[in-house]
Amino acid sequence: MELTDLTGRAMTPLHAAKATLLDRNGHVLRHDAGLEYFLTGNGCVGTRDASFATRHPRLAALARGAAYAGMALGALVPVAGATQTVPLGAVHAPGVAGSEWRDRQLLMDPGNGSSFTLYLTPKDQEVSDADPSQHLVLAPGETRTLEDAYGSIVGGDGAATIRIVADDGSDAPILRSYVFNQDGENEFGMSSAPVDDATYPSTGARVAVMTSPNGFRDNLDATSGSDGLDLACTYANGAGGNKIAFNWIIPPNTTQQRSVASLLGLTPEPNSRITCDYENGSGILLLARNHNHSNDPARDMATVIGQATTEPRIVGIDYNGDGVADNVDANGNGVLDNVIGLSCSAPFNYEHRLIIAGATGPVNYFGEGLPQWMGVDSGTGVIGANPDCSDAGQIFAPAFYVSGMTTSMDVTYRVED
Repeated sequence: MELTDLTGRAMTPLHAAKATLLDRNGHVLRHDAGLEYFLTGNGCVGTRDASFATRHPRLAALARGAAYAGMALGALVPVAGATQTVPLGAVHAPGVAGSEWRDRQLLMDPGNGSSFTLYLTPKDQEVSDADPSQHLVLAPGETRTLEDAYGSIVGGDGAATIRIVADDGSDAPILRSYVFNQDGENEFGMSSAPVDDATYPSTGARVAVMTSPNGFRDNLDATSGSDGLDLACTYANGAGGNKIAFNWIIPPNTTQQRSVASLLGLTPEPNSRITCDYENGSGILLLARNHNHSNDPARDMATVIGQATTEPRIVGIDYNGDGVADNVDANGNGVLDNVIGLSCSAPFNYEHRLIIAGATGPVNYFGEGLPQWMGVDSGTGVIGANPDCSDAGQIFAPAFYVSGMTTSMDVTYRVED
């Protein structure tokens, strides 16, 4: 079998892109010890005759057209490239309670020399090859420390996720990112190791974290994979009561940080539990806790506790037909966040589509309280509207739901001239 890269250039197995196989749920596939898979230009790998799914959109397109006996159709998260990240591993910013946050990058060559690029992607921004970066070379066995990587590479105040990309033919370095609060002559900090995105929990996973005791403030940090991350979460106090549901949608290849209080709309009780179902996508969820007096930080990765059992739910409404929800229910209160204005003098009929998550098969869509000029297609979830100008200035709030969904989603419309 001839191996080629994605441009069709022939490669020897030594220089081919190694790949990690994932099953259809995005979990790493167990295989015979010592067996390596090599990615070809057709999106195939030389391995057993079996079918696998891919989370890499470009490779998925290639894989769909490949059907060779004795090869797997999924080619799946290449190891060569940006696979190791430290969520919010670099920071230079003032914080709450007089804290001053800085970072220190601890780098060690594994033994044969390493040549790589350290990328910093500011939080709330999607990963890009144009991200601020620094190319580094370590001699065999060399160790190195980078002080204030955010300040020197990005500049200004902020926080960023670190991404390590090794040069072709080179090993990646061993990295520990140390984030600390500097208090005069003292430091209070924590170190984090990179996470390989092939190990991210994915669609169908259920994870949980525990909030802090009294005297701490908590944030949730979420880093998504190439397919984004759609979380449906539930908060409950230590006794299992006072439950609050909220949704969190993270765009692809992005790290977001939100205070637990802002996600819930209230201050969480000490030692409470937050459980999140991965309705779509992949990523990692961490709880970052900071002591209110010392500003000493700690970080816990959410623990996978099983499989999600959520019912289908409406994520939002797609306005432009690209399959992405433009208006969402971010706080999980059963009402889409933004009022939708419909012009009664527009020269066309409106067609908005309901976007759902958590469905394991075909569903039917329904609506209640619709004005006479609005309807929903039960098979596609497309909402058709041709508002009457006699209703100009009026507010309508029909409810929509899908089969298998026990609660409805309210959508607020305003008819405009």
